[in-house]
Amino acid sequence: MGTDNSPLTYKNIISQFLLNFPEFAIKAEEEKKWWEGEPGEGPLVYIFFSNVVNISLVQALKRNGKSELLRRIFNFFEHMALSSDKMVSDLLVAGILEVLGDDKVVLKKARKLMAVKTLEMSHEVEKGWGRE
Repeated sequence: MGTDNSPLTYKNIISQFLLNFPEFAIKAEEEKKWWEGEPGEGPLVYIFFSNVVNISLVQALKRNGKSELLRRIFNFFEHMALSSDKMVSDLLVAGILEVLGDDKVVLKKARKLMAVKTLEMSHEVEKGWGRE
C-alpha cells in the first residue's frame, strides 16, 4: 500500500499510514509528545489510530460521509484487512471497526465506503458485539 511498495506490518503501519496520508502528519506530531516513552520509542499503534485517525475519520463521516480522503482511507483499511500480518487485521477490527460500530449513522456511511474484506469484517464485528 505504501508508495515504497512495502507490505503493511504492525511494525510499519504508522509510517505507512503517514506516507499515504501526509495530511495527518501535523496531528501526528502534535500527539507525539504524549506517545514518547524512552528515547527512540515510537507511538503505541492503537493510541495513534485512536487519537489521530479515528477522531478525524468519525468527524468526516458525520459531516458528509463522502470525500476523496475518506475513499483513500477506506482503501488503506482494505489493505489492512488483507495484510498477512494478523496484528494489522486485529488492529483494524479492534482499533477501527469496533469504533465505527459505536454509532449506527457513522457505521452506515462508513459501510458505503468499505471494500469487500473490510465490510465482511465489519459485519463480523457487529455480530460479535450483538449489534446486528
